[in-house]
Amino acid sequence: MIGKPAGGLESGETDHGPVASTGGPGAWLKAREYRPLWHAAAVILIVGFACLLFYQHFNHPGMLLHADMTFPLTLNRITGEVTNTWLEYGGFNIVQFIQNSPWILSFMLLAKVFGLSTSRYLLVMFITTFSLAGISMYALAYSTISTIKPLDRSKYGLFLGAFLAAIVYMYNPFSLFNLWPFMMYPAYALMPFIIMLLRKTFNKPKMRYIVGLAAVTSIGFLFDGLGVQHAPDRDDVGLDSDNRL
Repeated sequence: MIGKPAGGLESGETDHGPVASTGGPGAWLKAREYRPLWHAAAVILIVGFACLLFYQHFNHPGMLLHADMTFPLTLNRITGEVTNTWLEYGGFNIVQFIQNSPWILSFMLLAKVFGLSTSRYLLVMFITTFSLAGISMYALAYSTISTIKPLDRSKYGLFLGAFLAAIVYMYNPFSLFNLWPFMMYPAYALMPFIIMLLRKTFNKPKMRYIVGLAAVTSIGFLFDGLGVQHAPDRDDVGLDSDNRL
């Protein structure tokens, strides 16, 4: 007959009570009510909806062009715009474009590794950016809805509400028709993440929230700097000399 371990505790117990047994990934998912799977499914659907915006480019070759969302025709010239201070084609100062280099060059690395053409490079970058907007809003909406007492136990309502918010934010007509310089859109895509981390930082000022907030905010303002330079003139918004509409 085997006695109790030292201290009088049964196997699987600690001084603080019973410990849940580990049963592999299935037990881990069950303990979390399969939320990771729901989140993964939502992310996949958001990426799928982002692809719908560009479905014509999957079978038809061509460059993505929209207002000021225009890019050079070759990958080397796209790289040159964010790694030089002077544009050899046209001869003007482009030092402000260097702030876009982290985003542009990250996708450029993928294009070089996988041998993507300029049109495919732009397609991947656009889909990723729009998907980021949807995923960012999904995270904000889910974390917000889960704090509302009447809804926090509605499992399907949580995911469906967050998913709907993600699609609306990603397809927001204001962003599609007014954020003409492309680099304004990564900043727009990161805004929900910034709001979510800001709220978490104020509620529970943990180091990971503070670092995450500082990093995401810095990246967002870095990209949005180009948008400030494209602010509309007073004539464009109907202002007269007295700044009246």
